[in-house]
Amino acid sequence: QQTLDAAVKKLVKKANFTTINAAIEQAESLNAADYTEDSFKAVSEALEAAKKIAANDESKQSAINNAVKALSNAMNALVLKPDPTPTPT
Repeated sequence: QQTLDAAVKKLVKKANFTTINAAIEQAESLNAADYTEDSFKAVSEALEAAKKIAANDESKQSAINNAVKALSNAMNALVLKPDPTPTPT
């Protein structure tokens, strides 16, 4: 019984990857050409970091939550490129 109790205490709840996978999918659906280079660069960097965390089955929930927050913040900060002004003819 003591061995079983010790084993149960060592169990670690597996992290939930649902939110990070959804955030990655949303970021991957964006078109870089629609946004300024600087604002999209932040999304690209946050996306790469999120992918690394999502690929690691042993990622902690706190790391997942932080990556989702960083990616969401980067996507919320995206700046659309201005529409090109047509030249009068």
